[in-house]
Amino acid sequence: MKQGFLSVGMLIFLLPVYSQGLSPQSNKKLGEIFITGGINNIFNIDGWSVRKTVDDPMAVSAPGPIIFTLGGGCNFIFKDAFAFSPTLFFFGNYYLWEGDRAYPAEIEHRTSLALNFLLDLPFVYYFRWKDFYFSGGIGLAANMRIAALAQGVPDGDKDDSKEIQNFFWENLNFLYPSLQLNCDFITSHGISAGLGVRLFLSVGSWVRKASFFDGAYLSAFFRITLEEMGLVKKIFGSTGK
Repeated sequence: MKQGFLSVGMLIFLLPVYSQGLSPQSNKKLGEIFITGGINNIFNIDGWSVRKTVDDPMAVSAPGPIIFTLGGGCNFIFKDAFAFSPTLFFFGNYYLWEGDRAYPAEIEHRTSLALNFLLDLPFVYYFRWKDFYFSGGIGLAANMRIAALAQGVPDGDKDDSKEIQNFFWENLNFLYPSLQLNCDFITSHGISAGLGVRLFLSVGSWVRKASFFDGAYLSAFFRITLEEMGLVKKIFGSTGK
């Protein structure tokens, strides 16, 4: 799995080299404001082995929840092809407390409902081929999670819910390096439609020496980007390309 991570990183690094032979085919520009919708898979590698008791064959922790997400962000394009693209994703999922950590949970074993506000701050390289923009990037994300006792859970579990909230902010459990790949098609009106995928790796899992991909997120999404509106010029005094 580590080799796969390095392969994706190398692909992103080589994008500028590959794109030197490509030239723009039109005067269309990638827009600046985008909205997203998609799915997010939480890699619960270590948690899948958590059981209610030693002799219970049923796992309490969810095997790898797939959750719907919504989000949005901005492209601040510089130097023709590079962009700073802050993005905020929102999703919710259940957690339980077992031992000394929180695990993603199925609804029947839930303790807390966690509201996730995942802020990704990546730098992205774009290149254009005809009416398509291809891009790859790397960044650092913070997942600002709020845990509350889930509906229907007895008040006696409030202490566990507090432990879950504390866990989210301990040992860098909120910090996620990110990788992304995207493809956007630019229409004649400057609006684009595209697909993207992002991988978020959990620093907290590395700190507690868990599996390398434990706690990671793999997000696949559709996005719509509005036409260029001069935000970079207004804020930074430069329009980029």
